[in-house]
Amino acid sequence: MDARASSLDSRTSSLSSGRYTAQHSTEYLQVAIEDGRNMDNWAENSVQRFLAGDDDKKLPAHLVWKPDQLARFNSHKLPCWVLRSISAPGGPRDVLWANKAARQKLGHPRTRADTLDWELFARLREEAIDVEIDGKVEGCYLCVVEKELSADQLRSEAVHSFSPIHSFLFGQDGQLLFANDKAAAHLVAKGLTDLRNYTLADLLRVNDTPQVALAKSAARIICELKQPHHSLTLSNPRRDGSPRHTQFEMWPASDPVDSLVPAMVVSAFDVTDQKRTELELQAFKSSLQRHNTELQYQVEESVTKQARLEEQRMSLQNRLKDALQMHMVPRTKLDTSSPIDQTVGLLEGLLEGHQPSIDAIVRLRNTLLQSSDLRRIANLKRQLMHHDHISEDASEALATLLQDDNSAPKPSLLRHPSSKRHRAEIRHINGDLATDGAVEGPNGQQHDAGPSLSITPAVERMLQEAHSSWTFDVRQLDEATEGHSLSCLAFWLFQQGNLMEMYDIPDRKFADFMIAIETGYPSNPYHNRVHAACVLHISHQLMNCIGGLKDAGLITSTLEAAMYLAAICHDYGHPGVTNDFLVNSHHPMAVIYNDKSPLENHHASASSQLLFNHFQDCEGAGAFQAGGFEKQVQRQESQMSDVEMRRSSSPAPKADGPPPEQRLLALQVALKCADVGHLALPWEQHMYWVDQLQEEFFLQGDRERQGGLDVSALMDRHKESRLSNSQVGFFEVVVLPMFQSMVAVIPGAQVMLNLVSENYLTWRSLQDQTTS
Repeated sequence: MDARASSLDSRTSSLSSGRYTAQHSTEYLQVAIEDGRNMDNWAENSVQRFLAGDDDKKLPAHLVWKPDQLARFNSHKLPCWVLRSISAPGGPRDVLWANKAARQKLGHPRTRADTLDWELFARLREEAIDVEIDGKVEGCYLCVVEKELSADQLRSEAVHSFSPIHSFLFGQDGQLLFANDKAAAHLVAKGLTDLRNYTLADLLRVNDTPQVALAKSAARIICELKQPHHSLTLSNPRRDGSPRHTQFEMWPASDPVDSLVPAMVVSAFDVTDQKRTELELQAFKSSLQRHNTELQYQVEESVTKQARLEEQRMSLQNRLKDALQMHMVPRTKLDTSSPIDQTVGLLEGLLEGHQPSIDAIVRLRNTLLQSSDLRRIANLKRQLMHHDHISEDASEALATLLQDDNSAPKPSLLRHPSSKRHRAEIRHINGDLATDGAVEGPNGQQHDAGPSLSITPAVERMLQEAHSSWTFDVRQLDEATEGHSLSCLAFWLFQQGNLMEMYDIPDRKFADFMIAIETGYPSNPYHNRVHAACVLHISHQLMNCIGGLKDAGLITSTLEAAMYLAAICHDYGHPGVTNDFLVNSHHPMAVIYNDKSPLENHHASASSQLLFNHFQDCEGAGAFQAGGFEKQVQRQESQMSDVEMRRSSSPAPKADGPPPEQRLLALQVALKCADVGHLALPWEQHMYWVDQLQEEFFLQGDRERQGGLDVSALMDRHKESRLSNSQVGFFEVVVLPMFQSMVAVIPGAQVMLNLVSENYLTWRSLQDQTTS
């Protein structure tokens, strides 16, 4: 069957190419008969779909039509016929067969000439077919009319191929054959209703005079000489008297209705309007270019102005920086050097060949004789009394803070040393100092560990913000964690730093330790677990920020963990009162530590005991206590003057390996700055912590008054002397020098110094408003 189909294909090619012979016809017919491929096997729907013009449906291949089978096309409404592909040499092709529609329209067509009008006025579809004629297979063409076209439709298509607007088709005699919609509408607008008598001379008129000679010449050039393209321009006045120039373009063509008749396509353009439009476009283009030039000039001027403004901004910024530095320097400078500082300075001068004056030697001699502690700032209280922005109460409070002079006997205790009433008052005071939660001290008393840590997605988002933000508000975290801000933040930081895995500390054990620490913070207004969380957060920023302690090479993983623990435990078990109060009231805490920094010693001792109790079976955690860092930092808080002295005399540490004492000093200063980190928070947060500290001071003042003790400076709620009145002096004497020293070692902390400076200037402004 495949071989026969192949043979059939070859004969089909011969028929379509015209290489047809009688032998081919006989063989083809025989194969077709043997294969049974004839009209009887062709489905009726195939004929109907072919007649409908479906391109996807072709007539079945290798089908041989018989004349009587062509009658199936009689049902087609439009004419169709079959042309023989072979005819007499030079003669027209014969019409072999035509359906009823073709015979009704064309009579009885016998040759191709009989169907010519339909080929001109319609779209035809031709299909090569094979027809059995007198026992032979002959190649033919089936012609199917797909659509009848009118003369205007044919001419419209012909004109449109040249120009789509204002186009006319004229015959060789100049008579109008067709005008497209645009052209016809234009003529109708001019009052011409009958276009049948319109000629080329009427179109080519000048001053309302038809140009007959011009039209004949144009027709001859275009139609007879077949010039490919010709154009001319005529001028006519408008109604307003202005000239109107019309350009005519002409192309040779033939009338599609009768291809033997020469014709010409003419298009008319109003050149005046075109030129006017071109001029308007040119003017608009020139305007755009001018506008673009102006914009370019404005851009260049703006860039120049921006550069000038940037230069002015930098100049103003430098001036502001100079002004800030000038304002931040106290008018009365405070000499923070200790007697040993002065002695070392004099000796270094001698080693360098400088001879000290007699007055300098005498002043140093007197200072050494008057000082009981060579490392304390000399004559500090007298200097503070003469400071411009420090009141008498604030001077006394600052002197107590900086000197920590709680080892000397207090006058209030010597009034009635044997008075029973006095001893009863002292016992009453100490009884009031019981904290809200039991603190695990050296004896190892245990307390309720509290709830387990649970970090929700909302809390985790806050912790991520705290991980990277200097100004994160820890109060929000405390509210979200229902009072567990310290334990959640510590657990998160140890996990992020991989410290628990590094030191082999189980998560559950560390969580229990943090809950114990958190419970050991009483509910004081200021010295509470939220304050500890705030210190922990800022300590983390100082270590991990760009340009921080890690970048400076001042910290290792062990010191990082120790720094975290020092921040966590730095106020553990704080009773909400000062060292002076503990000493004056003979509190057991002061008695245990012989009146020497009882608070700091208690924080370090109690937290170290708690640390030991929880991690004594964790081998890796021993590194925390082996360094002793947290104890040294706690003691450093009561020796601030020593930090200031060493700050002025010690060179900045080097990143490639600072000495241990400089490393420790940098960490101590960083932790101290973190301890007062609210000074470097936005104003609203800063004022919250100032108010909390003031309330804690007032509570101590109330206890002192109840116990018959002198109310400490800035702690009497019945006086106007308050913390807010001493902030300017506190910033100038303590805060600004300390933060400036820290930034010299930790450049990444410049953001803290900037916020400290802003808060200082705000306090200065408030003070100026009060005094004016």
